[in-house]
Amino acid sequence: MSALKNPFLAALAASLVYLLYVIGDTLTKMGADQVMPLLVVLIMSFYASSFSAAFFTWKQGHISGLFATQYYALQIFRGLCLAGITCGFVYGLTQIPVARAYILIFMSPFFTAILSMILLKERLTIGRCGAVIIGFVGVLYGGLGEGQGFALSFGWGEGAIIFAAFLYAVHRVCTRFLAQKDALPPMLLYPLLTRFLVMALVVPVFVEGEQIYEAASSPQMHIMMAFAAIAFLFGMVLNITLSANHEVQFLAPFHYTQIIWGPLAGFLVFGQALTQPVLIGGGLVILAGLILIFDEKK
Repeated sequence: MSALKNPFLAALAASLVYLLYVIGDTLTKMGADQVMPLLVVLIMSFYASSFSAAFFTWKQGHISGLFATQYYALQIFRGLCLAGITCGFVYGLTQIPVARAYILIFMSPFFTAILSMILLKERLTIGRCGAVIIGFVGVLYGGLGEGQGFALSFGWGEGAIIFAAFLYAVHRVCTRFLAQKDALPPMLLYPLLTRFLVMALVVPVFVEGEQIYEAASSPQMHIMMAFAAIAFLFGMVLNITLSANHEVQFLAPFHYTQIIWGPLAGFLVFGQALTQPVLIGGGLVILAGLILIFDEKK
């Protein structure tokens, strides 16, 4: 995937990453509206880990080398972060409006920029700093047209989303470090399998057996979570590939494209109208992306 080294193609791919994530989020939210979020995350995690393990085993013809890494603890830590991200965001989506959830998750690029400067010693240019600010302003303005998007309230739902945003930033910085050292199979398998094992241990503690059986015996739930897992997997593969070729601060602002994909999914799936602030905010996000492309070419 050497083509992704090109800044313009990388920008398009980074936007596609978050479209895939929104598709996965939408399917997961549909499932979480029917049963407990923990159960939904468990089923989706099962399919994500199974699909990835089966694919890499088929591609290589054997399992040796699939888990080769010198950073076992850090890879497992990424899996723990992924479990926290998924549970926090899915729970938040069931507690607060979708627009407010996406606004809060956009705190992640700020956390990412700070952590990448501290831990990875990456430079923060004027152009990138401006792109982050413009993109965030676009996100804020886009949220103004979403009714309760700026309601002055704070509860468990808001706290869960902010917690997920911070963990996503930590996960993002770890991915940036490991993507230059480990191959794609361990980059995917460790976090996905760790998340599944964590959920398999946690769910029986907090969920009654009857609820587990009801969710596990629903064909519709399995279909939705299987497709959600596929969307997340494609997004993760692109994300890891991009992380190996570009700095975190170049990729982080494209997280803002979710303010376009999210409301669009809300319009198509949940019947939520697209507002003028969302459209203007999306324009600011595109402007931020153009600034990043220009800065990367310098």
